[in-house]
Amino acid sequence: MIRIWNIDDKKQEAWTFVQKIRTVILKWLNTSFAILFTIEMCLKWIAFGFVRYFSSVWTILDFFIVMVSVTSLFIKQDNLIALRSLRTLRALRPLRAISRWQGMKIVVNALMYAIPSIFNVLLVCLVFWLIFSIMGVQMFGGRFYKCVNQNGERLPLEVVNNKSDCFKNSSYEWVNSNINFDHVGYAYLALFQVATFEGWMEVMADAVDCRGIDLQPAREANIYAYIYFVIFIVCGSFFTLNLFIGVIIDNFNALKKKISTCH
Repeated sequence: MIRIWNIDDKKQEAWTFVQKIRTVILKWLNTSFAILFTIEMCLKWIAFGFVRYFSSVWTILDFFIVMVSVTSLFIKQDNLIALRSLRTLRALRPLRAISRWQGMKIVVNALMYAIPSIFNVLLVCLVFWLIFSIMGVQMFGGRFYKCVNQNGERLPLEVVNNKSDCFKNSSYEWVNSNINFDHVGYAYLALFQVATFEGWMEVMADAVDCRGIDLQPAREANIYAYIYFVIFIVCGSFFTLNLFIGVIIDNFNALKKKISTCH
């Protein structure tokens, strides 16, 4: 036992030493990058002048990152929590690479210029989804309730037929699904989950199994609900996603053509 404790103590000491070395290396790297960024910013001030320097969005981004880097050097562990949170902003440093690469600048600018068009597409998408939400409320509203046992398993139709049968046994519980179509807000959330293809099978299964209000669901009792989800996935998911992609690509091509014409 004593040998095991000695081995554990040596491992702990070695790990502590490695941690200290890594901390010192990261500290010096952080200081070095902050100094290099500051020198670069000062040289740009001399070359461009203050007015021209702060007239570009990319140089303003560089200025903000440099200020965060310099400020983080003077923040100690005993400072305010609000100030220590500035250290997390050092993760913005890779954004400086965008201002150096023309291709990345074109992509980012295309995304920025596409924002107004994206909002228009978003409005079309919301109106389109509103139609399916209203249809979903009419078809599935209040129909996702089911009777489950103490293990949370849905009981078969032979045991429980409706809500009244469920309440006759104190060990049973009449519960609703987490994602449902009880009103338009919940319907929007359900359709969003279906559109992202994350957990959408459970939503569709509840819709296909529902029989009616206050009735115990049964497997594929409402098989025509498949048509509703297939149409929504094709029109409300694939179609709207292609609209977003098309707007961004159109702005990218227009911006790229504009830059090539200027050169």
